[in-house]
Amino acid sequence: MPRFASFAEDVTEQVDTLVVTLIDPGSDPGHLTRLIDMSLSALDEKPAVRFDVDPLMDYRASRPLLNFSKGRIVGMGREDMVISLSRDMSGQPFLRLHGLEPDFHWDRLVSDMFDIVDHFSLSSIYSFTAVGAPIPHTRPADMIVRTTVDNRHPALDADFWFPASFASYFEFHAGKIGLDMTNVAVRVPIYLAAHHYPAGAASALSMVSSMSGLSFPLGDLTRDGEEQKANLAAMMDENKELEGIISAFEKDYDMGAMTEGFVRAPQTELSVPTIEEIGRAAELFLEQVDSASAGPISAVSDSFDPQGLFSRIKRYREGQKREAGQVRQPGDTMTSLSDTSDKPRRKGKHSY
Repeated sequence: MPRFASFAEDVTEQVDTLVVTLIDPGSDPGHLTRLIDMSLSALDEKPAVRFDVDPLMDYRASRPLLNFSKGRIVGMGREDMVISLSRDMSGQPFLRLHGLEPDFHWDRLVSDMFDIVDHFSLSSIYSFTAVGAPIPHTRPADMIVRTTVDNRHPALDADFWFPASFASYFEFHAGKIGLDMTNVAVRVPIYLAAHHYPAGAASALSMVSSMSGLSFPLGDLTRDGEEQKANLAAMMDENKELEGIISAFEKDYDMGAMTEGFVRAPQTELSVPTIEEIGRAAELFLEQVDSASAGPISAVSDSFDPQGLFSRIKRYREGQKREAGQVRQPGDTMTSLSDTSDKPRRKGKHSY
């Protein structure tokens, strides 16, 4: 029986994967977990499990924010701890544990996590870590991947102790019962530890995507990483001392090549489709929508309709049929395509 967790009654489906993006504001080099959390928060999601954070949080360490307006305090905001049912870029469901890392009652919370695993029939869990290191930003981000069940990546030949996060604390206990949990620990250039490292966040998400089969939004992180690289290149041109430091990191990094145990995310090859390919894909999609318009289309729209796409396409096709005289609505008059093409499409900024 959960101690701090409560399940949403309207979320009943079984889900294979849980992604953990809990944030520790005091220890997140490169704001890596924060960047990953922000990227995944853009996906379609709704609360599946809520936690009673009052006994879990140290309010003096993570103070709530209050809103002062016109002489009064009118609002309060804080980052809670929630598990959301999310859908990836292709509509595939997964769970995401996000919010602030809890301060207290970790043992009881681990017990709650095992109840959550059973409730949703979870089979795999992924988490992220960032570690500051004397490496250059000019080389692809690398990482250590560790798993509780089957280590599919080379193990780092090292033996050391480190302060636990709640995710790693749960990982230790998950390994005791044979639950498959994977952590991706990205190395962050030490001079970016207090700043953002979007290239590292993109690499971490890409690695988890390759292992889980989930499709995550990487475009913004990749673009921000390229912009950061360009800005740093300009700074190096103006500051020879900085250029010397990074050159020394590059030399050390290249001499060591890829140390056993450090891996890189698989490269994703992007190709730009031709106009003909786009046209064929659009026609095929519209044909599928037309074939389902007798009934199944509504079921598809209700289950997963990104940005209202299916309903907008349906309205668009019905408008085409009316213009062609295939569907007559009460009050419709037959006019030419040039006279009516704009009228049904100007009801809103994004309407067809």
